Amino acid sequence: MARDANELVSLPVVGTDEGRELGHVCDVLFDPARQALLGLMVSSSDGPSEAVLFIDRDRIRGLGKDAVTVEGAASLQPVASQEHANAIVESGIHLKGTKVLTDGGDAIGTVDKIMLNDDGTIECYEATSGILGLGGRHDIFPNEVHTIGVDAIIVDATCADRREDNARPLAERTNPA
Repeated sequence: MARDANELVSLPVVGTDEGRELGHVCDVLFDPARQALLGLMVSSSDGPSEAVLFIDRDRIRGLGKDAVTVEGAASLQPVASQEHANAIVESGIHLKGTKVLTDGGDAIGTVDKIMLNDDGTIECYEATSGILGLGGRHDIFPNEVHTIGVDAIIVDATCADRREDNARPLAERTNPA
C-alpha cells in the first residue's frame, strides 16, 4: 500500500539494537534517475552540536506510522560521506514543491505529494494547481516523467488531460452540470 512521503518527516528514528531514539527525519531524499527513495535526512541531537545525518534506504529496517527503525547508530552517516546522496543534495533537485510542465509547455501544477510503495519506489506524484489545490489534482506516474530538473519536472502532454474527478475545481463541485 502506498504512503505519502510527507508522513515520514518528523518521525523519530529508533535503533532496534538499544531501543534508543537517534534523531528525527527532517527530509526525504529521492534518486531522480531511479524515481525511488534514496534515503532519509535525520537531525540528530547526539553530540555537542546538532548534525544532519543520512540513512541509506538499504539500512532502513522499517518505515512505520510511528517511527523509522534502523539497526543502530552506525546506520546514520554524514551526508558528505555518501557520494550519491551528497551529489543529489548539492544538485538542488527537490521533488516536493517542484513545478510540473508537459513536454508541450503546459503547466499542470506543483508536486504536493509523493506516494511511495513499500519497496521505496515512487508509485505516483500528486500535482495540484490553483490556490490550496482547488484548481485540480493530477496523478503523475513515473513512466510519464521525461525529466526531473531543478526548476521543473517534464511529463507527457497526455498528463494535462487527466485530472482526478474528486479534485475538480470548486465551481464544478458546487454547480454540477
